[in-house]
Amino acid sequence: QKAYLIEAIESVLAQTLPPSQIIIADDCSQDGSQEVIAAYASRYASITSIYHSVNLGVAQMRTDALLAVTGDYVTYVDGDDKLLPTKLEKEARLLRENREAQIAFSNVYRIRADGERIGVWADKEKPPQGDVFCQTFARDFPKGILFRNELVEYRAWKRIGFYDPTLRIYEDYDMRIRLTKRLKVAYYDEPLSEYRRHDLGLRNTVAERKLAAFEYIYDKNKALLQD
Repeated sequence: QKAYLIEAIESVLAQTLPPSQIIIADDCSQDGSQEVIAAYASRYASITSIYHSVNLGVAQMRTDALLAVTGDYVTYVDGDDKLLPTKLEKEARLLRENREAQIAFSNVYRIRADGERIGVWADKEKPPQGDVFCQTFARDFPKGILFRNELVEYRAWKRIGFYDPTLRIYEDYDMRIRLTKRLKVAYYDEPLSEYRRHDLGLRNTVAERKLAAFEYIYDKNKALLQD
């Protein structure tokens, strides 16, 4: 995703609350992304780079990045998406003001491949807050789409465990089921990130592959529904 990667990195560097650490994980890309990452890492002491020598999949890539975290809170942005400048500042403040919550998330703009905004995720109904495990399992969020780019207390996330490496898609859905079973969430009602829709996105994955992933995630996590 070299074409979008610079925008993603710059959006993190432009935060009004600067992150203490920026981890960029590359899953054996062949498009020049590694050279882009190396150039940024040589210029910014806060950047840590991780390179896979073989493609291990997005779940393992995310986990390897999380294992390198040294801070108290962590968030993420995919290589084709962007954070808006006040994302970290506003979500960090939200967690300070909501002591029972360990996860903060916000609204999201949808953008085209060229960056043009085409809509907002939660434009008609507000997402649930607090204990949202049941809604997360049922995907009962605006447009049937779960929250993304969440800011999470790292110590709590590490206790729960990270991504399932056997999942090649929907690893984030499985992870959020397990996160919300244990942690409460707070919502900031303003778009603070941009999600890019393009031809290489998940929506173009064949239906059979999506269904197989959903069945696996349900079978794996259905015991969490017993109480």
